[in-house]
Amino acid sequence: MGRMYNYAKIRFKDNRVMQEFYKEVLETNGIIIDLASGPSGYFGPVVDNLGENSTFVITDASEFLIHAHSVANRKRDNVKIFDIDLEKSLPLRDESIDCYCGYVPSNVDKFDLLLNEISRTLKKNGKLCIIDWFFDEKTETYKYLKENNKVTYSLDYFTTFCNRLGLKLTCKDLDRKYIGKLEGDLLPINPFDEIMVYSLFFIKQ
Repeated sequence: MGRMYNYAKIRFKDNRVMQEFYKEVLETNGIIIDLASGPSGYFGPVVDNLGENSTFVITDASEFLIHAHSVANRKRDNVKIFDIDLEKSLPLRDESIDCYCGYVPSNVDKFDLLLNEISRTLKKNGKLCIIDWFFDEKTETYKYLKENNKVTYSLDYFTTFCNRLGLKLTCKDLDRKYIGKLEGDLLPINPFDEIMVYSLFFIKQ
């Protein structure tokens, strides 16, 4: 897993959007929780540059990945790894977290419920920093997401949903557009649907 962290540092070194993302997360002093961390290690630059007063929490439901992250971070006192089921209520106190971050957290099936939990547990002025996919309304994937009442069926609907939870969008940035489907991904429904990748920053009101 350590190799994946290093790969992320190389992969995103010259990516302006990712560098802004890392900067926003690293400005947090306190508890930072990564949502559905997975195997990518995209947050490598964050764990390497954490402030003295910050703790980075890696979460996943895979026993294999939990072990791999634990081994990779065994010498880091300010990185913690937890098996948390993001489909259920978070085992955290109200207004106790300073920042949540995530790369395509909409992979969590009950993302709407997770967003409610994020709002409940974030401190006032706490941050939600995510990078996620969105699809043009002409695509099959957009129609599928809307028919299944997914909160990310459109960028406008998603930001409106978050706003109702007290999460105010402060910045959005289009990272890139591409067409394709990675092995194992459920989306897009049609591999020829265009994917728009956005970085989004919210503040808890």
